[in-house]
Amino acid sequence: MATHRTAIAEAMTELLKSELDGTNTDFYYTNIFDNVSTKVLHFDQIRDFPFISIVKGSENPEYQPGGFRWNYLLLYLRIYVEGEDTYDQQLEELISDVKTFIDRNESFQYTITKPDGSSNTHMVTEISWQQIGTDEGLLAPQAMGEIQLRVRY
Repeated sequence: MATHRTAIAEAMTELLKSELDGTNTDFYYTNIFDNVSTKVLHFDQIRDFPFISIVKGSENPEYQPGGFRWNYLLLYLRIYVEGEDTYDQQLEELISDVKTFIDRNESFQYTITKPDGSSNTHMVTEISWQQIGTDEGLLAPQAMGEIQLRVRY
């Protein structure tokens, strides 16, 4: 069974894997080598770099007239890189890649599975980045960044 929150995170994971696969060199610096997951991981659990972890955050509804409702979900993309002399450059390039990815994929479809086993396809209508932060070199030769996204569906 997949809820809206889970299905959105999983769909974004698959989109990132397909977009940052090394073939879109006109748009992206980084090949992520399928290293994107919805699991919360720490540096000691990551074997292959670069790595992106997509973590679900809080969700808020916005009620509209006529019984319509927008939902807003926060997603946190935690970016992990490693490189003796290049960790900062790698991190900045991957952050840039995620920003480009958001611009190119502001809306996408996702599928939820209901308790009865049937499924429905829904649409993310807008993604905007809210905040970007990095470890500022404290973890060298590794580096970590976090991008907070706001997803409307």
